[in-house]
Amino acid sequence: MMNAAHQNAAILFADISGSTTLYDKLGNELALQIVSRTLGILTREMATQQGSLIKTIGDEIMCIFPNVTSAINAACAMQQAIEKQQPGGDLPIYVRIGVHYGEVVLEGSDVFGDTVNVAARVTAITRARQIMTTHTVVDMLSDELRKKARPVRRTVFRGKDSTIDVFQILWAQESTTSTRIGMAAFRKPAESRYELLLRYRQQVITLSERLKSVVLGRGDNCDLVIHNTLASRQLRKIPVLRSQLERHLHPLQR
Repeated sequence: MMNAAHQNAAILFADISGSTTLYDKLGNELALQIVSRTLGILTREMATQQGSLIKTIGDEIMCIFPNVTSAINAACAMQQAIEKQQPGGDLPIYVRIGVHYGEVVLEGSDVFGDTVNVAARVTAITRARQIMTTHTVVDMLSDELRKKARPVRRTVFRGKDSTIDVFQILWAQESTTSTRIGMAAFRKPAESRYELLLRYRQQVITLSERLKSVVLGRGDNCDLVIHNTLASRQLRKIPVLRSQLERHLHPLQR
């Protein structure tokens, strides 16, 4: 790339949940007003945390931050501002936010690279009112901010050979169930029609057609670490077949 610059930065995507339904219910003009008002709130909160707007993609903004602290603080401020200011009036408006940190390539007014791709994919598995990020980001947070992070799932993204640990950032005082699981009705379309959530304390792993097996045990290298001396260091890998998912689980809402 000509005149391209490389640097480390945090990439944040903030996406309005269920915007397609807004246009169907309210019509183009009113829905566009609500979307524009919501994106304006997100952009203002971004600016207070040293963020810069890279682009607006329909009902989504892509931002860049100099460090993970600014990005996570901005994400929390965005969620709090949307809840407080209610840009949809009586109609609830929710956003989902994904964050990742790493090397990016800056060319002109745009940003490229694997970090951008991972941030986008983290956002794609995020539910309404959630902030999701990666182990890379959590490791760089201060002790105070790290207290807000909860491991949610270990997932495989397209084009990646290894799994990536994904964490949720708690931005409000909510029940354990609602903060971890989010709001399914506003979730992005899933690559699989069925999911099985395995929960143990603060750990959650999602089994689907993409991730069909899990290793349980008390060893640190297990997918789901069981904090009990009576548990084996590593149990055998447990497969879950699609037929089992279809027989026992309800389809995901789209």
